[in-house]
Amino acid sequence: MLNNFLSSSVLPATDINRAKEFYKTKLGLEIIKEMDGMFLVKTGGDTRILVYVTAPSKAEHTQLGLKIAREIPLR
Repeated sequence: MLNNFLSSSVLPATDINRAKEFYKTKLGLEIIKEMDGMFLVKTGGDTRILVYVTAPSKAEHTQLGLKIAREIPLR
């Protein structure tokens, strides 16, 4: 059912400049927008990864967001 919808990820980075270099150089992805303390990466199709700066943590952050354009009827 959800395979027809776009998805996005929100990921933390303790060193935003190092993360930016990793996504650009190692993964070959395009950074399409930079904001204060975060950047947006374009992946396959029309999906995105938002990377934001944070202190080290227990990974208590969003792993995946689903971009749904219409309401799914409940059965």
